Amino acid sequence: MKKKICLILCAFLVLVSVGCTNKQTYPRFTLKLFYYDSCSRCTAFKNSALPAIREAFDNNFDIEYYNLDDDSDQAVYQAIVEQLVDFDQKYYGETPLVVIDESFAVLGYNGSKEDQELIKEIKRALNNEPLGSYYSMGRYEFKKGE
Repeated sequence: MKKKICLILCAFLVLVSVGCTNKQTYPRFTLKLFYYDSCSRCTAFKNSALPAIREAFDNNFDIEYYNLDDDSDQAVYQAIVEQLVDFDQKYYGETPLVVIDESFAVLGYNGSKEDQELIKEIKRALNNEPLGSYYSMGRYEFKKGE
């Protein structure tokens, strides 16, 4: 009898522990990071935001790095900017520019306080939900159907 109770208790604990670790899964996505080697905000993004994003999404995304000191990467930046709705040209060349698939882009980074807000935006985009209001300035969506 004690053996049966012990087995039932163990099975229950296994089920509870599996349920507690069950995280929401998201589709794989691509994060494009446009940066300059000399940009302190870009370095801060790499050191703070990228690890937070890796943790939030169980590293289930690809990162493409584009160093804007390289002319070929400048062409990719230009192509992305041309696809963004109402991109303010006075910010052309500013970094970091973070692009999530062809969903949205965020220009600039003001420290680790933004990490969780960016993660929320990525989750909204992956769930096809409207984006939030935190990045009312500095966030650009992609033109639809182009």
